[in-house]
Amino acid sequence: MYGPWRYQVIPKEEIAQKLALYAYAKEHSEAGITSVTFQPCLNEDERSQDRRIVHTWPLKNGIWKFIAILDGHAGHDTVDYTVEELPRRIKFKLEELIQSVEGQLSPQDISSALQAAISELDVHILDEFASLFPGGIESISQLSAEEIDNIINDGGERLTKVHRCMRGTTALVAVIDPAGENLWIANLGDCEAVLGESINNNRWQASRITSPHNGDNAEEVQRVREQHLGEEECILNKRVLGAIAVTRAIGDFAFKVPISITRRVFLEARPGFTLSTDIERWLPRNLTPPYLSNKADVFHHKIIKESTSETSSFLIMYSDGLTDPRVVGENPSIEHWVNAAGKAIKEGRNAALEILKEAIGGEDDDEVSQYLMLESTDSWMDDITIAVVRL
Repeated sequence: MYGPWRYQVIPKEEIAQKLALYAYAKEHSEAGITSVTFQPCLNEDERSQDRRIVHTWPLKNGIWKFIAILDGHAGHDTVDYTVEELPRRIKFKLEELIQSVEGQLSPQDISSALQAAISELDVHILDEFASLFPGGIESISQLSAEEIDNIINDGGERLTKVHRCMRGTTALVAVIDPAGENLWIANLGDCEAVLGESINNNRWQASRITSPHNGDNAEEVQRVREQHLGEEECILNKRVLGAIAVTRAIGDFAFKVPISITRRVFLEARPGFTLSTDIERWLPRNLTPPYLSNKADVFHHKIIKESTSETSSFLIMYSDGLTDPRVVGENPSIEHWVNAAGKAIKEGRNAALEILKEAIGGEDDDEVSQYLMLESTDSWMDDITIAVVRL
């Protein structure tokens, strides 16, 4: 996309209302959570592939809080299915644990349940795909092109199951126990979580909880290379196989199954891939799949409440659009966002909306207007989704 572009300057007194509208700002007051999800381009083809989920679950031992941010890519099929399936699977695992364990649950029990729910969903998506073929995936090599076409291109549920394998999503999940004493964060992909903790009445300390699973993370690059020794192009230009930025995801099975499945099935689906990179340029590098992992990192944090402060800590969860260099430059300041959120909480405002405003210009009304009102049919920024959770 090339400029220059026209945009309308929003009157100062209308900016807050307009931003809240465009960002679908929400206050989940029963859970102490605020959230936004923002993609200002109005072209339907460019609509946001981010999703946010907030639930309060009344389980046997009390009310659990569930918060998730998903960053879909290459289409909406996988992220929409994850919205339906992942909360249900995690809730079921919590219910199972509560029923089976006498006394208090251990933090590791919950961590293992979160990790399992995410990886099992990914496996389930592939199993659903495999069930389309007599004899499973192994039988695909025995089928003719016409037989495969008749199976997958039904324009309905079978094609949807194929598309769920062809698209993908990241997942950032937070779970808080009924006592409000324990927080678990599960991360798969490049969304991030940051903890804000009170230093004094007006200042907050920022601590990054998660590390992004992408080609900018040296540990992730090393992990992928160690699993594919001798394959110099397993990571190329900070991307897996030179194509995808994330190193862990739900879906994206073109990076997880043999090349023959992609050639004989995925490339024959109608409609097909919506990837930004030419698949034929990177597909021959797929020698020893899987290259993407479905194993989430899980972190446990003990919540310490201060009697002198109504809110002594909070959690910020966000998709990678918030750290897009095109928006915030090369060195985004989590400290700045944490202090903006802390101030907003203290003043009773939507903290997630305040972070978004700071990211796209803050008090610079002209810059905020540019992000909101640019006249273009192509998206000019990545999707941004933010949730702020009072702990």
